[in-house]
Amino acid sequence: MIKRLGYLLAIGMMFAVCSDVARAMDPADKRIYQQITREIDKTFQNNPTDLQVDVKDAIVTINGYVDTGAQRYVLEMIVRRNSDVRNFNNQIRIRGVKEKTDYTWD
Repeated sequence: MIKRLGYLLAIGMMFAVCSDVARAMDPADKRIYQQITREIDKTFQNNPTDLQVDVKDAIVTINGYVDTGAQRYVLEMIVRRNSDVRNFNNQIRIRGVKEKTDYTWD
């Protein structure tokens, strides 16, 4: 399913995190970071999506924007499949979708 979704999504990613940041990480966090970014890179090859991936104490945070809900779902599954990840702080937003902050009931 992920392969098919990746194929339909015009695959690719650009990462805002420099390799210098990855070098300063704890070895276990660095391994998680490399596994996740490698999987994202394989799944999304040509899509100009801006993401920042951070790992601290086996907690993964992804900030940034994607074009579709399917891309967000695929990214969530990439992180959740990694058995070394303790928690996932999902800050992925879909471009063009405004978040509703006023919840009024009629």
